[in-house]
Amino acid sequence: MKSIVWCFGVILILPALTMFMSCGDLSTGPSGPYDFMSLERKGGGDLAFTVTPTIDPGTLEVSVTHKDFRDTSIVLSLLKNSAIAASVDALTRALGGEYQIKGDFKQSTLPTGTWVMVYLVRSSGKNEVTNVDLRNKLLAFEGIVRSRL
Repeated sequence: MKSIVWCFGVILILPALTMFMSCGDLSTGPSGPYDFMSLERKGGGDLAFTVTPTIDPGTLEVSVTHKDFRDTSIVLSLLKNSAIAASVDALTRALGGEYQIKGDFKQSTLPTGTWVMVYLVRSSGKNEVTNVDLRNKLLAFEGIVRSRL
């Protein structure tokens, strides 16, 4: 009787264990804290910049490092206001690790056009933001930066 119960248990547990192990990485991806955000647009509209929080929680520092296929060095200050509050709040939460940064977004592999990569960066490296909702909120910084150049 014990061997029948044991065999029945193995029959139920083994498929469940196999299925769980085949799911791969179930984590939400790298988490914060991060030091800053980096945006890189390659191709048409070439632009690269970083957005870094400052000591003042209502101010961000933007450092433009590449524009129109040329290296550049432009530093801007952004003050949090109602127009950019949602993007600033999303960035603050993402840098603190409150957002899942991994998601379904995939860059086009076509050899023409434009490609935009958004990264969260810390001393150990950078992680691309592929969570579509977060990515869209952070992409708003591109329009804000372009309007100030």
